[in-house]
Amino acid sequence: MKSSIKIILVTFIFGLALGCASTRDVPLTVHSDPLGAIVLMQTAYEDGTQSDWILLGNSPVQVTRNISKKNTATISLKVIKEGYFDQVKAWDIDDFFKEHRQQDRILWVPYLVGSKASR
Repeated sequence: MKSSIKIILVTFIFGLALGCASTRDVPLTVHSDPLGAIVLMQTAYEDGTQSDWILLGNSPVQVTRNISKKNTATISLKVIKEGYFDQVKAWDIDDFFKEHRQQDRILWVPYLVGSKASR
């Protein structure tokens, strides 16, 4: 009887730990060159749907977002600035969390390229 309670307790704790690990607070830093670009984030899901682009602010941006791994396929960041081409960087969710583990944050430094309209 005692061993079955231990098994249930261990299974519960293990399941709780796995459930909590699927959502993390992730610091994001985007520092564009030139500064002042609008920074957006989008989540794409395994079922093929996507969230709207979410405004994170103007670069340089340092924010923390709660990111869920559950049902998520990719995370994308986008920078836009008048007179420059838009840039997008996308991570599949496993690479996103791998980079977060390695650097304790997600860091992107896009170098914006002027469009012909700005010349």
